[in-house]
Order: sequence, then structure tokens, then C-alpha cells
Amino acid sequence: MNARRFLPLCLFFPLLVIPLFAQDEEGEGEAAEWIYPVSPVLEIIKRQEIIWRPDWPLEAVPDAFTLPAGALSLSLELPGGAMYLEKDAEGRLRAFPLLREGVLLQVVLQSPSGEDMPSFALGGEGGWVYEYRQDFGGYTVSRGESLYYVLLSGAGDISTETWYDRYGNPYGFYAFPKTLAAGELRICGIEGSYGGEAPSDPETEASAESSAGRGRETEVREYYDFDSRANITRVVSAAEECSALYGKDNRLRYWNMQSGSRDDLFRQDLSLQWDEQGLMVRILGEEIDLRYEYELNERGAWILRRVFSVTPAYRAFFPSLPLETVRRIRYGTEE
Repeated sequence: MNARRFLPLCLFFPLLVIPLFAQDEEGEGEAAEWIYPVSPVLEIIKRQEIIWRPDWPLEAVPDAFTLPAGALSLSLELPGGAMYLEKDAEGRLRAFPLLREGVLLQVVLQSPSGEDMPSFALGGEGGWVYEYRQDFGGYTVSRGESLYYVLLSGAGDISTETWYDRYGNPYGFYAFPKTLAAGELRICGIEGSYGGEAPSDPETEASAESSAGRGRETEVREYYDFDSRANITRVVSAAEECSALYGKDNRLRYWNMQSGSRDDLFRQDLSLQWDEQGLMVRILGEEIDLRYEYELNERGAWILRRVFSVTPAYRAFFPSLPLETVRRIRYGTEE
């Protein structure tokens, strides 16, 4: 083990989560405006569950957003900000975290529980608002001066979304192939593109300044594999390929992260260890060794997790300063 290579990792680790909260903003005129499709969010709301994926960051391992029995909400306080999962008194999702293209996002429902086509906000304060419009049978997606119209179609093993800008010009198209997992059809990929050169406005015979402005077209390709219990075991995209293997107890046991360049320190196989209480106590890889300690509340759920990064330098172990993750839990009996 090369100590010179590993020591920078320990210094860099506390900063890993910060980019996850950054919006994917590009320079004006250089790229299309970043958009998130509607269908994956609707599937989570329909199924009333969030499924951990192997491209989630180390700070949001599988147990991070699991609600303990009787809990209505929890928030996870990370260095880049807080993310939260919330249910209403009937046990239906009201808010949940979402990861896409390396960005950790917050979804908050804005319509009553159980509505077939719910409205929701994405990205926190100042983020995008997705509102279902009965008058044209689709969604409006807005943020500030930006406005899009989205039509959803398809059935069976594939569904689609077509996005239009405020002038009615096509802006983006998504297709969502589906596969059978645990006896139900689930989205297993995202294919599509958005952006590109804005067409001319027929009324002014000039180039229309759509809400996105002009920019290059952005392609999206992402695919998932499932096991027999509907756990996501692999995510493949243009940027990375990540995989996971679960034990008989349905806990994550092995995790392969292949993000970034060949020299990326996190391009390695990881194994996870759990104790008898079901708490994750260690993540071990060829060049990473993370140890976890917990503080529990009176109901046995963890509310504070300390992470020690252990450096195997000079044939000895030197633990780094611990990182702390606070998890605040609200139960149904609390006001």
C-alpha cells in the first residue's frame, strides 16, 4: 500500500458529499438547460418506496434513508446540506431524496396524498416545480423564467416523455424501457436527449429565445439491473458503472464503484460488514477502510454515526478524525 497515495484520500473524504448538492449549470450558449424527467419520480411515488442504487455516494449507504418502525420522517445532515424522507399520517410519501447524474436532489410533494398524477417540487428552494395540468393532460415544469410542457405516453414494457419549450418547440425526449422485477414492471433505464439549437419563431422570423437559450444537445443513457427481490444490482451510464451484491438477509454485502478515471481511488471493490443489530460497522476495500460507530435513541434507531477513515500507512493503522452524520427522526406519536 502506497501511503503517499492513500493519505490524500483521508484529507479529501470530508469534501466528497459537497459536489452532490451542486446543480449542473453550464455557461449560457454552451449547453442545454439541465432537466430531470417526470416518470422516474412518479414511479417512486406510485410504489411508495425509494430503492437504494449502487451509484449513491458513501454518505448515503443503504441504511441512511430507512425509516424505523413508527417513524414519520427523518433528516440526514451531511456536509453539503440536509436531505430528508417524510411520510404523512397515513404512511404515504411526502418527501424523499433522489440521485441523478451525481446530483443529490430533494423531492417534495405539493398535492394531496394518493393523487394519481401528483404535483411536486424538485431541488429544494428555488428548484423546479412539476405541476400536472388537467387541461392538456400533461405536466408543466417551471423554475423562474424557465417553462416546459411535458406529455407522457406509452404502456407495457416502455413509456415515453416529450418535452416542449414555452413556444411549443420540441426540447427533449425520453424513453423508459421496463423489465419484470419481483413480479412487477419497473423502469430499468433512461434513453433520450434534450436541448440543442432553438428553432426560429415563426411570428418574429427570428431565433426563438426559449427558456433554455441556445446550446448543444445533451444525450442521456442509463440502465439498471435488478435481482429477484427488486434490489438494483447494477447501474451503467456514460460516466460510470457500479454494481452491488446482497446477502440472504437483503443487506448489501459487496459494492463495486467504477466512477471517474482509471486512477480514481474509489474505482475498487468494497465489502460491507454488519453487526447483529443490523448496523453497518465497516466498509473495506483495497485502498479504503472505514469504521463506523453509532449513538442510538431510546427505540434503538441510530441518530448519530461516526466514520473513522483508517490509514494503513507504514504497516500501522492511523485513524483519521471522525466524520459525524446526524440523523433526526420524528415518530408518529410526536407533535
